[in-house]
Amino acid sequence: MSETCASNQTIDDTKPSDSDQYIETDEKDLDNEADDTDLPIDRGWAWMILAGAYINSVLVVGMLRLEGIFFNEYQKKFQSSSGLTSLIPSVQNGVYSLFSLIVMLIGSSRLNTRVSLLIGGLLVSVAYIINSRSTRIEYVIIGQGVLSGVAYSFIHLPIIVILSQYFKKRRGLANSISVSGSSMGGLVLAPVVTAMFEYYGYSGTFLIMSGIALHCWVAAALFRPLEFYKRRLRMKSEELKPLTSSFKSTALDSQFNIKGVQKPSNFNGIIVDGLQSNISNSSSLPQQPAIGYKILDPICDEKCPLKDQTDTLTQHVDIKHSARSLLGKGEITVTESSLTNTISGVIESICQSDGARLASVVSLNVPIGSVHSLKEVKEDKTNTKASAIARAFRTLFDLELMKSPLFWTLLFQASLTCSGLVFMSVFFGPRAREIGLDETQIGLLYSVMNIVELFCLVLIGFISDLKFCRRSTLIAIAALVEGILANCMALFTTFESFIACVCIHGVFGGMYFALFAVNLVDYMGMEKIDSCLGFTNLIHGLSISILFTTLGSLRDISGNYISSFHLVGSFLLLSFLLNMFTPFVERWVKKRQS
Repeated sequence: MSETCASNQTIDDTKPSDSDQYIETDEKDLDNEADDTDLPIDRGWAWMILAGAYINSVLVVGMLRLEGIFFNEYQKKFQSSSGLTSLIPSVQNGVYSLFSLIVMLIGSSRLNTRVSLLIGGLLVSVAYIINSRSTRIEYVIIGQGVLSGVAYSFIHLPIIVILSQYFKKRRGLANSISVSGSSMGGLVLAPVVTAMFEYYGYSGTFLIMSGIALHCWVAAALFRPLEFYKRRLRMKSEELKPLTSSFKSTALDSQFNIKGVQKPSNFNGIIVDGLQSNISNSSSLPQQPAIGYKILDPICDEKCPLKDQTDTLTQHVDIKHSARSLLGKGEITVTESSLTNTISGVIESICQSDGARLASVVSLNVPIGSVHSLKEVKEDKTNTKASAIARAFRTLFDLELMKSPLFWTLLFQASLTCSGLVFMSVFFGPRAREIGLDETQIGLLYSVMNIVELFCLVLIGFISDLKFCRRSTLIAIAALVEGILANCMALFTTFESFIACVCIHGVFGGMYFALFAVNLVDYMGMEKIDSCLGFTNLIHGLSISILFTTLGSLRDISGNYISSFHLVGSFLLLSFLLNMFTPFVERWVKKRQS
């Protein structure tokens, strides 16, 4: 908290009245000055935000964990090839990555997290309705691919951003708990959806799922913007802000170096005192107050002759002696009549200005916000709205990041890790069906995988917040294990061995998605997180789209998924090497900058 003075000149030692003793806050620095004790960071409503993120992950993102089950149902319903069916997740992730940039661009100035989730939940529901009525695989590509991709762009990134705002010390744990909601959703929904496909068929199942998706609106209601609390603090500080803190009385002796001036017996040390008038009641004067200032009595009365007011002024100060002090230390010969005429001219000029109507003579040196500044504020707001998208675009696409070798390293390993892990999760189902497992067994596989992942994600978030090792090291370990697992996929040919496979994937498969946003903050800083997330999610979507289409076609050519898993395993092992190499790149960049 800082207290601003009316001027840089000496303040009278006289204490102000009790009504003037308030605390003043500088609004410009409010956001910077509001520390964690003033905002619900890592406490209070932050946990409700996390609860909303978790519910959303269970209901909406958890359905994405069932893509392997959906993949088999699409092929059974439309008799489509693996290459054509793989276009559904490819288009979905491509559209998601592109629209994520648009949502971040618009959302930074137009939409808050709550509105984004309401829009996303509605679009997901509509996408499932389209799926339920589709008669060709192309319609599913439009519904589940295009429309749901747009929907998830309104859901995923805004949640990551608001969690980063509400959590600092426990950011890793919060992200892990949020991501674990998708595992809980997969755990609960996998057997339920499998049973619904048996009892209600293809159309009935997707119609029911459209209703389930709308329940994310309940979670959206919990996403109160952090600006709500900042605005409340600002309002409280405004209540404490004094109306006259900037209009402090200035002593005559401290304002000017006056010696030998004879003061009247009723003179209280103020430069001009008692020049009150009823001019504020005049209909000819503006009735709106200046912005942030109190209307004070004018310096003079337009209806009163100037000579009388000049006489009032001269009654308080000996003009001859005061003029000698005001005009300089040298001897100056000035007649009383000439000074009276001069002061009359000055007062007449002041009376014609806005300052005479809005300020006292003591505070004429303070910047006065006149009524005309209201128009300037409106123009500034208009210009701000017009340039909001441009500023958000520059924030989201911080091209300075493209000059950073460290960020390029992070993008490269993100493209390899994300696409590989998503392929593993989605194509476990088709591979299990390929070795002869039935739909009930496949649903059980996904349930076991989500149970293991649910507990491991929370544990990973807790471990990452202990900071005994870098988060990039944890991601590197996950990429190494998943790369080895993908290359050994040909060994899992029975239901029991596949259970072991999905358990290993449950331990390490979700580690990257729980930590990648926090890992970006560790390397690039919180101030650049919007741009980093924008570019990273673009790379995520494009890499998944390209890889899924390629691997689906590779399966049609080779006749099985083994070659596809080998390619994915190679990508994950390369990602492991890049993750281990990233800290060295960071040190090299810092050394070069220093």
